[in-house]
Amino acid sequence: KDRATAGRPFLLIPWAGRGPWAMFASCCCLVGEEGGSASKVTPLSLTDDLTQAGKLDGADCENGDNDDVFTAQIAVQIPGQPLGMVVEEFAPEALFVAKVEDDEMSVIGRYNAQAPPWRRVRAADYIISVNGDRGASAMARLANSQRCELLISRPRQHTVVVRKQGLPLGLILQYDTFGSSLYIKAVEEGGAVHAAEADIEAGDRAVSVNGRTGSPPALLEGMKAGDVVELRISRP
Repeated sequence: KDRATAGRPFLLIPWAGRGPWAMFASCCCLVGEEGGSASKVTPLSLTDDLTQAGKLDGADCENGDNDDVFTAQIAVQIPGQPLGMVVEEFAPEALFVAKVEDDEMSVIGRYNAQAPPWRRVRAADYIISVNGDRGASAMARLANSQRCELLISRPRQHTVVVRKQGLPLGLILQYDTFGSSLYIKAVEEGGAVHAAEADIEAGDRAVSVNGRTGSPPALLEGMKAGDVVELRISRP
């Protein structure tokens, strides 16, 4: 059976510590009760990958600009201004943008309203650094700085199909309760993912399961259902 333990809470900010803070409960669990052998990886086409990852849209193509990595200059305009996005921490490599609010009164909403389409911050993007800092330091900068330079990376995504056939999936996962992904902390030997030599590694995120997105608990339930599991994997 899956094992889950509650970790320390993550605090995600409106901006610079002003106003109500949204609390994320973090959890860690081992996935793999239904076991099985595994199948080969089945990636989507390159065009489909880029489109679903948010790298290409009509405006990007028309403007001939498709930056996978870019900087975004953001600043608080009024006291108590909300940040306008939900960020998942965990990974030392990058922060993960779980959600972007459609609110032009927020810091990110104001930035997006003024930025060209290919430079807008989107859900599923990664924040590589904030004012040059990474990981926990980047989160602190984001929470406490009046002005921030964000180094943004569009996600690289692919789809993996795993057949359990009696083996556990063998993934150790972490997640924020109000996030939108499962962070893969480790791939265990002896599991279906490892046996299949699937293109999944520590530091990746599962952003959909069996074609469905949703809350981390919903994604976990999807992993338990059936012998065949389709995982949409994201990495910076």
